[in-house]
Amino acid sequence: MLRYTLRKLAETIPVLFLVSLATAALTDLIPTSPGRMVLGEFATEERVQEFNEQVGANDPFLERYWSWLSGAVRGDLGTSWIANRPVTGVILDSLWPTVEIALVTLACSLALAIGCAMIAAHKATTPVDRTISGLGGIFQATPSFVAAIVATSLLAVRFELLPPLGWTPIGDGIGAHLESLAMPVMVMVAITSPYLYRVLRADLVDVLEQDYVLSARARGLSDGYIMLRHVLRPGSKSLLTLTGLMFGFLIGGSIIVETFFVIPGLGGLVSRAMDNQDVIVLQGVVLYVAGAYLLINAAVDVLQAVLDPRRSRRGPGEARSESSSCRRSHGWRSSLRSRCSPTYSRFTTTSRQRACPTRGRTGAGSSWVPIRWAVASCRASSTERASRSSSGSAPRR
Repeated sequence: MLRYTLRKLAETIPVLFLVSLATAALTDLIPTSPGRMVLGEFATEERVQEFNEQVGANDPFLERYWSWLSGAVRGDLGTSWIANRPVTGVILDSLWPTVEIALVTLACSLALAIGCAMIAAHKATTPVDRTISGLGGIFQATPSFVAAIVATSLLAVRFELLPPLGWTPIGDGIGAHLESLAMPVMVMVAITSPYLYRVLRADLVDVLEQDYVLSARARGLSDGYIMLRHVLRPGSKSLLTLTGLMFGFLIGGSIIVETFFVIPGLGGLVSRAMDNQDVIVLQGVVLYVAGAYLLINAAVDVLQAVLDPRRSRRGPGEARSESSSCRRSHGWRSSLRSRCSPTYSRFTTTSRQRACPTRGRTGAGSSWVPIRWAVASCRASSTERASRSSSGSAPRR
């Protein structure tokens, strides 16, 4: 697992290098010089050239890129052209509101999506399922600015339950802070939860049709216990991947919501930097968001490997060699029954103690047996008995 984690972290380095190269090239893509863009069209040529020399805009691209990259490795992303402050400090001042909104939104979205998906999967193809899926489709098709306008009109203007705009730090009071947090979180939950719901609902419906779920129902287990104990975990692998992607989207893609509600987060910082044409701040924000996105995806891959250890194997060659060694050591029947095969679980009983639905008996002290294996065993035994009974009158030679 440690080797798998280090490998995933190493895979992020080339991507970060390419992102840093692309962000450093933003200055060369601007049609005008940074001095003319910042100082305005009425500035003298001497002031423009002095500003370009100060920020290093006249240096070759590779020299500028190496200077910026070496500073970025040390945590120095340069100085803002407009605010005349370190870009790292500007980003860190705006980072916490965005991260807080993203975490609260993701927690609320997961809770809502998991609850609705479990109900809809349990009541699949019923009016309850169609109603929940229809409402999810409506919210999924609603743009973020439309949801923000509707929420502000209803909750802030008409009913006066929440403040319409602004951000209150937690140091000024927990109640006021939660009130300023509620409106953007509700808007983001309405946007993100339908995506999580649809993915989880489809996976839960597929898992509910598996043989071991039917076996659990035949043993008399309750639907709630089956859903929580046997269905939710194997059906949440796609949800875990989408959760990581959604968290990265919430960190880097909440510009509209933060600008609408006047929240001093990364979205507002990007909006102000674009209005002021502060390219060096945009470079730092892009690098921070890309790094956070890659780290989140690496963490999701590691969690997927924890849930399914087969993902941490180095490749299919290693899996084949392990399976072939198991067959050589214990025979093909034992390899199918052992953990070397991903399809069947470990058998702890002998061949005479397997479950047989036609005979209605199970081995004492045995673990659960896959239905397909048991049915195949019973069909083979039934075919053998039928062949013996048909050839019983013939003399045995």
